[in-house]
Amino acid sequence: MTEKDTLVKLHETVAALNMMADAANKQLKAAEVVLNQMNIGIEVMLEEPIMPGLQMAYAKDDEGSWHIVAVFEDELKRPFKMSMLNVARLVRIHAARKVPLLTAALLHAAEEQLAKATAP
Repeated sequence: MTEKDTLVKLHETVAALNMMADAANKQLKAAEVVLNQMNIGIEVMLEEPIMPGLQMAYAKDDEGSWHIVAVFEDELKRPFKMSMLNVARLVRIHAARKVPLLTAALLHAAEEQLAKATAP
């Protein structure tokens, strides 16, 4: 493969990655807007990691704002939360695929809280 062929292929590959990342960003932003408008106030974390050492949750980030977040450990093994929109492209792409699982987990948690709140 010539250098020109390699550059053309690189351009095509990066364009495809950027399209996937753009779609993931739109999905994550849209889901977060809807969840925040509901004023849910419930933190949930998916049981299965989206990538090794990385969990997905709906929670307050370390600055106190509600987001779909990536949860990982810092260098001192403390949990750290960061908005999913601020993590690496590949993580966002994987996370976007898990949004339906996250919303299902939120529904389950909300139903549990409602049942407890209405129990005698």
